[in-house]
Amino acid sequence: MLPDVLDLYAYTRWADARMLGGVDALTAEQFTRVLGGSFPSVRDTLVHVLQANWVWLSRWKGSADGAVPDLGECNTPALVRARWDELTAAQSAFLDDLTDHALARPIAIRTRSGLATEMPLVDSMRHVANHATYHRGQVTTYLRQLGAKAVSTDLLYWQVERSAARAAATPAPVRFRANSEIAIHVPDLATAEAFYATVLGFRVVSRTTDQLTIDAGALRLYVNRDPGAVISYIPSLDVPDRAAADRHLRDAGVATVGAGTHATTTYYTDPFGLVFDIVERA
Repeated sequence: MLPDVLDLYAYTRWADARMLGGVDALTAEQFTRVLGGSFPSVRDTLVHVLQANWVWLSRWKGSADGAVPDLGECNTPALVRARWDELTAAQSAFLDDLTDHALARPIAIRTRSGLATEMPLVDSMRHVANHATYHRGQVTTYLRQLGAKAVSTDLLYWQVERSAARAAATPAPVRFRANSEIAIHVPDLATAEAFYATVLGFRVVSRTTDQLTIDAGALRLYVNRDPGAVISYIPSLDVPDRAAADRHLRDAGVATVGAGTHATTTYYTDPFGLVFDIVERA
């Protein structure tokens, strides 16, 4: 229940901001021009919504009658926006403390028409959001009548924008790709070379005091001299960004292990103890 309410008010804030953006372009005369309707001007419609939101916020906090703010000074788009920002901040603070339990509690309501009742907080919050949607539609009509640019505040467009923003904020998944390279840690390179080159007939591609590179057909073997080796056989996976892959693995709780006393590389283990390396390669 709580996630749905938070989404509803996130949409409401987005839609209100778009509406106010359209209203900002109006002159003071256009803002207060009588056009008809339940509230005859853009100014009167926005002030009504502001007052209603403040009244309901005070009811949510325990005042059944609801406190009506004085908004008589709101005769320009800038003054309305300033008071709207205050409302948004107060509503957001209330939303920050909401729980599912709080949403289910009844609140007392006494309207100016004489209605006295109770309803769950969640129902009153849905009512307030729906009330705002109704009057945003009126403002859109007024903007068109005034020759100003109307903006769309449909829920669909908020959902599309939110999805795009989430996609942009989500890091690209780390891609792991198996390769044909195996690292082998041994205490004695001479014995290793005698086995792999002489007994198995693999070709030694290069040789240093600490490593043999061996062409084993479908595999490339990197035989490393490591007198303190505790792991002998280490397959590797290619990644486009080793640092990003390392963060991904550690965030996922993948265990790490050193290869031996002379190894500076950190290796990783799967859930069953198989050790592997990652190699940065486009």
